[in-house]
Amino acid sequence: MEVEKFFSEKDIVNFDFVKEVLERKIVRGNNETFKQKYLTIENLMEKYIIYKTIFYKSDPDINGGLLKDIYEKIWDDEILNCCVTNNKIKYYSDTMTSVQGLINRFYELVYIEDNKTKEIKISLKKFEEMNSNPSKYPIFKQYFVDDNEDSKIVLGFIKHYHTLGNYIPVPRGFNHARSGNYASHDMWDITLMKIKEYYDAKEKCDFSKMKKVVLELLHNSDDIEYTIAWLNKFESWKNFVDKNYLRKKVINGEVYDNYVNENYEIDSFFKNKHSFENPTLKTKGDYLDYFKRITQIIKNRTLIIKDVYYEKNKLN
Repeated sequence: MEVEKFFSEKDIVNFDFVKEVLERKIVRGNNETFKQKYLTIENLMEKYIIYKTIFYKSDPDINGGLLKDIYEKIWDDEILNCCVTNNKIKYYSDTMTSVQGLINRFYELVYIEDNKTKEIKISLKKFEEMNSNPSKYPIFKQYFVDDNEDSKIVLGFIKHYHTLGNYIPVPRGFNHARSGNYASHDMWDITLMKIKEYYDAKEKCDFSKMKKVVLELLHNSDDIEYTIAWLNKFESWKNFVDKNYLRKKVINGEVYDNYVNENYEIDSFFKNKHSFENPTLKTKGDYLDYFKRITQIIKNRTLIIKDVYYEKNKLN
C-alpha cells in the first residue's frame, strides 16, 4: 500500500501493521493457514497469540514496508539520518508501549486479588493455554474473553498495539535496551520521563548527568552512542516532542490529548500512575485506567500524524 492511500483510509486508527506485513509476505508451510486466520479472525486475544507465537518475525518494527515509507514521509531526513550504522541502516523502529509485560502483570495482580494468594507468574505460553480453553480459567475469561466493560478496555489496548500511533523511529540499540528486564519499562510515558530528564540536564550543560541519564534509560547498556547522537540531534525537549508528534493538538476545533500537554509537560495522568523508578502499576483500577488512557493516546497520535501528513503534503 502506498502512503497516500493509507492516509485516505477511513479506519486509520484501527489499521493493523502486522496485517500489512503479512499481506505482502510469502508464508511457507502450515503458516499459510495461520496467516489466513490472522487476517480474518475477530477474536482479539487469539489474534494476538497467533502473532506472538507464529508471526513474531512479522513485527512491523523490523519488516519495513508501509511503516518505513510513512516514517520517510513524516519524519525529517536529518532525524532519520542521524545515526547511520556500519550496515547502513539509517534508523530502527520501536513499538512505543508494548502489550505482553503489561498484561502479564495485570493478570498476576487480578489473580492474586481474586484468589487471595501471594504470588503467581504468568507467561505467553500460559496465555496460549488459557485461550485454548477459557472456561477453565474464569479470571482470564472475565478480562480477555467476555463482553464486559473491563474486557473492552483490555482488548482495546491489545487491538491498537500495532497501529500507527504506537510507533516511532529510533536509533540502534534503543528499542530493546530501554524496555528493561521483562519489559518492566516498555511504556512510552516512562521512556519520556527519562528523556525529559536528559534535556533538563543538557540545558544546564551537566554532561556527566546527561550520560548517567542515558545509561539509566538504557538500563546500563554499553550501546549508548547512537541514543546520545539521536537525542542531541533534536537539541531540546520541545523539539524532541514536536518532531516526534508527541504533543497535544487541536485539529478542526477538536482536542487530541497526547503524551505531552500544551505546556510541554508530560501528561499528569501518567506521572500520577507511576514513575521511571517505580514503573509497576499498583491496582486493578490503575491498570484499567492506564489501558484506557494509552489506547486513546495511541488513537489520537495516529490522527495527529495524519494531520501532519496532509500539512506537509498540502493535500487537505
